[in-house]
Amino acid sequence: FEIFITMNGGASFKLKGLKAAFGTLRTNDDVHGSIPLCPLTIAIIDTPHMQRLRGLKQLGVSQTTYVCTTRTRFEHSLGVACLAEELLRGIQKKQPTLGITEKDIICVKIAGLLHDIGHGPYSHVYDGVFRKQLEKAMKNGKWLGQDFDASFYYGLPEVMVGWAHEDASLMMVDALLKHLGLEIDEKNLDKPLKQIGDGIDARCFGIRNQNDGDEDGNGVD
Repeated sequence: FEIFITMNGGASFKLKGLKAAFGTLRTNDDVHGSIPLCPLTIAIIDTPHMQRLRGLKQLGVSQTTYVCTTRTRFEHSLGVACLAEELLRGIQKKQPTLGITEKDIICVKIAGLLHDIGHGPYSHVYDGVFRKQLEKAMKNGKWLGQDFDASFYYGLPEVMVGWAHEDASLMMVDALLKHLGLEIDEKNLDKPLKQIGDGIDARCFGIRNQNDGDEDGNGVD
């Protein structure tokens, strides 16, 4: 379904819910077997921010020596999300006194899915050796014995000291949500996300209980 909604500030957005936009799917993984993909997971996966991980190797440049080490960050992220959900459901079953909710499970699952979304080319090689060599090249004008034109980087934003892919992951999560028309409200983390544009209805971006909500089954928890 698609609806138009007018916010308190007067802005109108074209929104869609998870149920109609995305079906229930499974994917098969060589390590984890059959992995279920809930509508929320699919909504996140089907963004350019997640899809870029298909082109990033999990083990950097190791495939140049060990030709079978070609697993990608995309596959890895699906696996982590799968294991995170299995772990939380196991704890929920064996330790019911902890009061683990479906919301807790989905939060940990999505955290697992997104934990590596900020990785750059060649994964940790980019964080470590590549960036160190780049700093040297910027100072010395040489890259592996070749002339290096540092002027290419003039005018670009300065990279924060101690930058790591985790910093990029936080920025990438914000960009992914913006792509879906959403934004994190840090003052109301237990409430639905902010609706800032066309895309997924913020009221559906979470735990859906099809026994509640409107006639289309678009309830949220």
